Amino acid sequence: MAWRWINLWRYTDAVGGPVFVPLLDGPDDPAARVDRRVRDPTGLLIPPTDTVPPPVQGHRVTPDDDFYDAIRELVRRLERTDG
Repeated sequence: MAWRWINLWRYTDAVGGPVFVPLLDGPDDPAARVDRRVRDPTGLLIPPTDTVPPPVQGHRVTPDDDFYDAIRELVRRLERTDG
């Protein structure tokens, strides 16, 4: 099945989470193509240009590298399914 969505989730999100339970031995594991855990916060160290550690995002969706990577992957999937 060609999945046309990606679920970005964080352990710090009180509302969201993974959609699928990963299959350990299955060759067709939907969790591997849909669920993507992203780090939150993005790091533990204070950036050199700041005075505080990175914020915890929780359920907020702020476009970042993970978000844009998911968009690029979805576009590639759609391009492959167009005939």
